[in-house]
Amino acid sequence: MSEQVEIIEAEFTETSDEVTDLIIIKQLPEFEQGFIKANAEITKRLDLLKDLDISEESKSHVKKIKAELNKELAAFEARRKEVKKRINEPYKELEVMYKGYIAEPYEKAIGELGDKVAFIENKQLEGKHKEILEYFTELNSQHKLGQSLAFP
Repeated sequence: MSEQVEIIEAEFTETSDEVTDLIIIKQLPEFEQGFIKANAEITKRLDLLKDLDISEESKSHVKKIKAELNKELAAFEARRKEVKKRINEPYKELEVMYKGYIAEPYEKAIGELGDKVAFIENKQLEGKHKEILEYFTELNSQHKLGQSLAFP
């Protein structure tokens, strides 16, 4: 192993806290959740619907109730999605920076090293193929087998 490779290998085997110190979460989102209180009220209202008798005369009123329930649920969903969007915005910014400054340079270097290793391994394989072919050719000519050898 060359001295240059040993120096570089030592650089990459040192343990470091840089990875955990790289991204610091300053504040986790805190939510004021009124779910339990809201659920009690929602359940109370929705329980009234369980025993509701629907007839042709009440059908239009029931449709109005159903539309109101859909409207309320849509409002809750819209608010939940807004909260999610606001929480995810800083993470999306972090992800863009992470990819540009960390992941992509690593991936490029790993790919380049992989190409270099593959080049060396292919040369070694070609050398082995050549040795085997020479050996086979010699045996073939000595024993007059009339066979040929090919590698994929």
